[in-house]
Amino acid sequence: MGAYGDTNYNYYSGMTFTGDQTASYVLPTPGTECVNDDSTGDATGDTCSMYYDNNYSGCGNWDTEDFSSWNQCCSCGGGLGTVVDEASCINDDSTGDTAGDTCSGWYEQNPSGCGNYDTDNFDAAS
Repeated sequence: MGAYGDTNYNYYSGMTFTGDQTASYVLPTPGTECVNDDSTGDATGDTCSMYYDNNYSGCGNWDTEDFSSWNQCCSCGGGLGTVVDEASCINDDSTGDTAGDTCSGWYEQNPSGCGNYDTDNFDAAS
């Protein structure tokens, strides 16, 4: 939990700020996604994913020699850009097989099970 507790509302999410402090929305670059660099934590031990994703107002307040929220956290304008292969498979974990297992939850580690436990709404091979 972050220094100010857990919050679900972030007014600043998806905005960037210029020198004149006006807000503007930044659209993601097609073919990329931002990934937080959670390799280190801030002065209280929080990583980007633990705190800053939901607390933009905390950006820069708890930085240390080893942690920079501005450089490491997507919500603060940093993070690691990862190229997304448009042709790659993205798991749809909204449904599961007869036992409730999903692609990410079981079939990625057990590909030989694909097709053995399908339902009308779930096809592990698709």
